[in-house]
Amino acid sequence: MVKKNNIEVKKEVPAEHKKYLKSVVAFANGFGGKIIFGIEEKKDSFEVCGLSGDIFKIKDSITN
Repeated sequence: MVKKNNIEVKKEVPAEHKKYLKSVVAFANGFGGKIIFGIEEKKDSFEVCGLSGDIFKIKDSITN
């Protein structure tokens, strides 16, 4: 079996969870994957921009 690594990056956690839950469902129905918040995708590279605010509240909002 060939395992395919899927990575999706997002600059910030969207206020509307539907915007990233589609990716979560797609990863769950496929070969898995990772969503990394705090990374901005540029033309040919990625830029680490981090997350602003209370990281524990952000983590809890993603979990819930």
